[in-house]
Amino acid sequence: MLGSCARHIYENQSHDPVAAAYPLALMQQLYDIERRTSQWSADARKDLRNKESRPILDRLKAWLDGPIPDSILPASKLSGAFNYLRNHWEALCEFARDGQLPIDNNQCERLMRLLATGRKNWLFMGSVKAAQRNANLMSLVASAHRQDLDIAAYLESVITHQLRGTASAADCLPDVWKTHHPEAVRTYRVEERRYKADTAKLRSAKRKCESRSKQQAEA
Repeated sequence: MLGSCARHIYENQSHDPVAAAYPLALMQQLYDIERRTSQWSADARKDLRNKESRPILDRLKAWLDGPIPDSILPASKLSGAFNYLRNHWEALCEFARDGQLPIDNNQCERLMRLLATGRKNWLFMGSVKAAQRNANLMSLVASAHRQDLDIAAYLESVITHQLRGTASAADCLPDVWKTHHPEAVRTYRVEERRYKADTAKLRSAKRKCESRSKQQAEA
């Protein structure tokens, strides 16, 4: 939810860059905190969110209820973005109550793009049963993709075991199958995510240094 709110404000900040700067900065701080917890347990992540994220959310809510958002022209898209933030405030704060929840639903949206990209490929299935079988297969493929598996190797193994009756359905689930076939894990996907995370942390540290240097210069 935070990603959608931030995107609405960012895309319409040209209407009033000064008014949009503060909420965007606070949201960026929330993401900076999340990047530090990418490898943490759910309990540790929840503790940090209570300690550092909640005060930022409180500051964001106080600003949202203040005079600046109301000073924006009601018909402007930026005003609509602020209203969107107000209307979804409870959903936005939900991640701070549970360390297992992600800060936004960006990952789900990326998975939905896989369906949208191939929608025309399965527009006509021929029968209801065929559509159901295709939906089951796509769910299986998406789950294997999330586990960083070689999908062709995974499907070949699962289909073979199911036809021969040499493995149960539970043993063929992507996360279970992964533990028995480490050679089929596409490790470069893990490295890609690590690289992106390290790059984001570097950008965050750079922003903090620039902000600190600016404050020192102004002092």
